[in-house]
Amino acid sequence: MEKSPQLSDANTPTIESRVSSEGVANTSEVMFMIRPLPAKSQAEMLQLLNGIRMVADCSIPFAGEEADQIIEDLRKSGFAVIEHSKKNGVMSYCVSRDPKLAEEAINTENMDEKRYAELMGFPATAIDAFVAGSDKLLSNKEQEKLLGFLNVFFPLRLSKEHYLEELEYLKKSYRLLLGQAPYLIGDVIHKDDAGNFMEAVTKFVTS
Repeated sequence: MEKSPQLSDANTPTIESRVSSEGVANTSEVMFMIRPLPAKSQAEMLQLLNGIRMVADCSIPFAGEEADQIIEDLRKSGFAVIEHSKKNGVMSYCVSRDPKLAEEAINTENMDEKRYAELMGFPATAIDAFVAGSDKLLSNKEQEKLLGFLNVFFPLRLSKEHYLEELEYLKKSYRLLLGQAPYLIGDVIHKDDAGNFMEAVTKFVTS
């Protein structure tokens, strides 16, 4: 999928922001470290860095020195990076500032979907509705109409009963995307549609 040069270059972290020798990394430094990862993984890390979620589930679809360097840099920056699973050659890791929470996410994914979703930072009311059944959730069409765009960065099914409160989770997440990692839009959205997508997201987060 083609990238939008304007969007994918906007505010992209630079090589100068590499983690310091003291092992202290700010948000832009960490986002630079993980720039080679899939956009979904970068979006989850953006939420983790800003306190929206406790654990990020990050995929590394390549192996070798580059993958090892990303893991090493994250660990030097104070993150627990624990191997999660491997599927079709893609390795997944749970990343957290707390190693116990990373381990808990791995242990609960297939055993306790409610706790796993809590660790991933989803709103409690949306989690309860998801566990109760799809009839408690807005349909994909209803949700897209409500947002004004297709939610491709922060997967969440809103509940029918509490969707107004749950919208704040998405608004906060998309504000972070626009403010700290707008280049991800150019990674995911075709360049012919990226401008309209950004306009719709901007309207949503300011409403």
